[in-house]
Amino acid sequence: QQEQWAIKKCRAIGVPAPEIYFVKYQTIDAKEYGFCLMEKIEGDTLERGKLNFDELTLNEKKDYIYQAGEILSKIHSIVTAGWGWIIKNKGQYDNINDFFGNWLGKSEIYEKIAWEENIRSKIIDRANEVVRAFKEKYKTKKQCLNHSDFAHKHFLVRGGKIVAILDWGGVRSDIPIYDFANWDFWFGENIPTKWLKDGYTNKELFDSDFDDFLHFIRITKDLENLDWYHKQKYGEMVEKIKGKLIKDVSYFK
Repeated sequence: QQEQWAIKKCRAIGVPAPEIYFVKYQTIDAKEYGFCLMEKIEGDTLERGKLNFDELTLNEKKDYIYQAGEILSKIHSIVTAGWGWIIKNKGQYDNINDFFGNWLGKSEIYEKIAWEENIRSKIIDRANEVVRAFKEKYKTKKQCLNHSDFAHKHFLVRGGKIVAILDWGGVRSDIPIYDFANWDFWFGENIPTKWLKDGYTNKELFDSDFDDFLHFIRITKDLENLDWYHKQKYGEMVEKIKGKLIKDVSYFK
């Protein structure tokens, strides 16, 4: 339902996305399942499809990411209510206090993971300090629609153009820097976040606070993903996330 709501809002302002024709629910063997019928759009994704983004020329890569930045600015023009993951049509938390309580309430969990994964306790302590410090700062910002998984694997392209943004199931109500922080966290080392910023039309977003908020959000993603990969016993990714966490925490020294 949140995917259908977000796509409808985005298509109304010219964001390319597949139309969802209907969402239906059906109970099978006492378990409810959701089904949706979505428009098929011809094209291929920039990752995990037939195209190999890494083999494109530098100019081709930049052009696609510039296009993505322009599209992202349109997505962020949509005002949302509440904070966090969108459920139906609004964020799951009504206010900043509850929103940050979700992060701060997990401090003991992160401390336990740090001990089990041989992470120095002061790293987690400092990360929690940064989260607490940004609680008041967040109150000065306005929330908007975030795709929350804005990635080249979700860019459907044809003829050199992005013709659809895919996978809106995890949309979020947050400050617009969230999508940039998510991009920077997962892809920034190989696909510069600067390219996305260059295509983004609202340059006022990139003020003196931008990098601080970006690194703060990166820390929250470090902690969330550290928790996830620890539970999955995925040692290689735990080590990668540890490196990111140490780097992001050191930004605030």
